[in-house]
Amino acid sequence: MSCRTAVSGSCCPALTPAEYVEAFVRIGQAVERADPSARLMGPVTSSPNAEWRDGFIDGLVSRGQLGLLHTFSFHYYGAWLASWNSDGIDLARPQLLSAEIGKIRAKLESAGAGHVGVAVTEYNAALWDDVTRGANSMEQALWLADAAGELFESADLANVWIDLSTEQPHALLFDTTLPVSRGRNYWPFALVAQTLGFGRRDPAVGVLRTTSDRPTTRVTIHAARGSDGHLGLLLVNKGDALRVEVQVQNHVCASPVARKLDATSHAASAGPVPTAAACASGRLTSDLPALSVVGVVLD
Repeated sequence: MSCRTAVSGSCCPALTPAEYVEAFVRIGQAVERADPSARLMGPVTSSPNAEWRDGFIDGLVSRGQLGLLHTFSFHYYGAWLASWNSDGIDLARPQLLSAEIGKIRAKLESAGAGHVGVAVTEYNAALWDDVTRGANSMEQALWLADAAGELFESADLANVWIDLSTEQPHALLFDTTLPVSRGRNYWPFALVAQTLGFGRRDPAVGVLRTTSDRPTTRVTIHAARGSDGHLGLLLVNKGDALRVEVQVQNHVCASPVARKLDATSHAASAGPVPTAAACASGRLTSDLPALSVVGVVLD
């Protein structure tokens, strides 16, 4: 029985890119000798830091070892929220993900490694210092849902940063209460899974192109088609309450099932709740509460 092993770097590396390349090659070669089927991933700390992106890829090329790399990995955060700044959750940041991934793919392509995948192995709305500004907020939920939609469109693999317990900003559960209580941060992923993932482990989800007459700083739309033909639409409203009309092409607009995550359900840690949506003449209509995410699945 073979095992699949990933080699990656540190999120706060003490090594230079050149030193990391040396370690990656040495460890990667040892792993492949032990398990030729192993899939290697690196360097983690990279884009949007071009020094790490280019230094890692060019370093492997110069050593003739680019073949060791199967997946290029990096971390992505929306901001650093600390006591020494006044930054908040930046709802425009998820739309920068595709461009960052594009830079990595272009660099890999130029090095003759266009087949190498790209993974965002840690992402979240912010890194916190000694403040909790923005933590457990609806803005963080919007950021996470929007970023997940972007990653459906551009990445090969993605993994959100999450802690299982404690009261810190990325907690899934609060173990300081009796009984243990649920956190609010990660309910948007339930809605993404129900909408773009159709509530199942679909072997083939087709990502669809969307256009809007509103800027992405105001509202974003992500869409996917399931292997059985179902259509999923994820609508992210970053401002005041809004009625949206979506023209659905090449799909019968019928039997919409809609769920929402808004300020009320988010504060209650209740998860996505049913909401109304209507289809008529190839047009989907839904009301989006202020600062909300609505997921709609069409048969």
